[in-house]
Amino acid sequence: MAQHRIPLNFTSRNIAGLVFFFIGLCANPAFSASSIQLSWDANPEPDLMGYNVYMGTSQGSYYTTKSTGPNPSYVFQNLPQGITYYFTVTAYDQTNNESLPSEEVSVKIPDIIMPTTPGNLTLNSTSNTQVAFSWTASTDNVGVTGYDVARNNVVIGQPTTNAFVDKTTSPGMTYHYTVKARDANGNVSAWSAPLQSTPAQVMAQLEVFVSGSGSVVSTPNGINCPRRSCAVSYPNQPVVTLTPKPGNGWTFSGWSGSCTGIAECSLALTENRTVNANFTKGSQSGSVKDSRKVK
Repeated sequence: MAQHRIPLNFTSRNIAGLVFFFIGLCANPAFSASSIQLSWDANPEPDLMGYNVYMGTSQGSYYTTKSTGPNPSYVFQNLPQGITYYFTVTAYDQTNNESLPSEEVSVKIPDIIMPTTPGNLTLNSTSNTQVAFSWTASTDNVGVTGYDVARNNVVIGQPTTNAFVDKTTSPGMTYHYTVKARDANGNVSAWSAPLQSTPAQVMAQLEVFVSGSGSVVSTPNGINCPRRSCAVSYPNQPVVTLTPKPGNGWTFSGWSGSCTGIAECSLALTENRTVNANFTKGSQSGSVKDSRKVK
């Protein structure tokens, strides 16, 4: 990067017949990744002893003073990145008379340091519909502002803390999660090592008992019970609708167990369920077509 000369107003002060002045002050932030090189036009006075360089991190306020002797330049090294620094320079003579300060210049050292890579991705909990995990927090010279969480190489979240819950999983599917960190200046870390998770399928059994002459069928398929009893295990907590079908000369007289009434019965299989279908002799035949709320 080329030096950027910042023009200064002519600054002078008459001290015991001497005039101290600065014509220009130049700041070069690219001297190295964490250094700033200052230079200025030399003062031509014969009794010049040297220069004082003042540095601070807020305008007009300086916490560091460096004497350069008669050398009209100075290099500040090992400065933290991502910070704006402010400088001014004075000259002094053999009796320590000091000039007015030069015009202030400011330089920001670019932040090019990446956050550390998130580590130790750890599975905290899983269900058939979500995966929760956390990781070791990243560090950064300026500060970590957030993370990108990817599932199977697609970013699905940007948490600001070192934990995430994926609430869009499907049972039986395998997912690979990776995480990278971001800082306030747009630097990003490398992606973490992947974490693999396969939410388990949740099984629930539905058992149907038939009393009398008739059958029970289900939607989705599974239950087709023309005999005294049948049982089917369903994955992932579906809603199953049971429809009674009376035999010839029989009527459906009602449910008992997990279903009630005489209409179709819809059950959310969040746990094992048992249903009794009761048929009695009568003139009606066919099936019941009414619907019921999910139980």
